[in-house]
Amino acid sequence: WNKEHPYVERHRTANRKRLDEVIPDIIEWLRNPQSMMLEGKLKSEVAHFKRQVLKFYLNNEGKLY
Repeated sequence: WNKEHPYVERHRTANRKRLDEVIPDIIEWLRNPQSMMLEGKLKSEVAHFKRQVLKFYLNNEGKLY
């Protein structure tokens, strides 16, 4: 999409938009689960993130599924 034809996000839920923001963190965690990226987070935030991560995997080329 471009400026003349922007991607319309009206139909997307707030949860899906938040997930889009977290995807880079999910990829980082899947590449390196020993990462310190969750340090300083609340236990509930870490647990929620880890539950989200279980829904994804990276293939051999590093593509997220």
